[in-house]
Amino acid sequence: MDCTKNRFCCCRLTGETWTVIVYRYGAPADKEICELVCDRSYITLSNLVLLKTKLGYSVRDFLYYLKRCGNDSASLILLDYDHQIEPILAANEGEMKLRLLLATEQPS
Repeated sequence: MDCTKNRFCCCRLTGETWTVIVYRYGAPADKEICELVCDRSYITLSNLVLLKTKLGYSVRDFLYYLKRCGNDSASLILLDYDHQIEPILAANEGEMKLRLLLATEQPS
């Protein structure tokens, strides 16, 4: 699937270009990573759930934020509430990259 052709619900554009990197846990190696470039205003929980379904996952599957802890490790934060998105974006303001993990089973 070509990730660059996905359309999101539109709202007022901010002019800030963000990169959303989606790691698809358990996917074939050639489809494991999907990278999207979009305006910050497109990064909402409803649009991320829409993206999840466009990538072939169901509503029951898991969407995690990869919170970086140093250079080589990250903790997983389950995304399931609207209020989680703004603090995550604020934490990544300098880099303007958001890293997500999609999984059909809850990782241990």
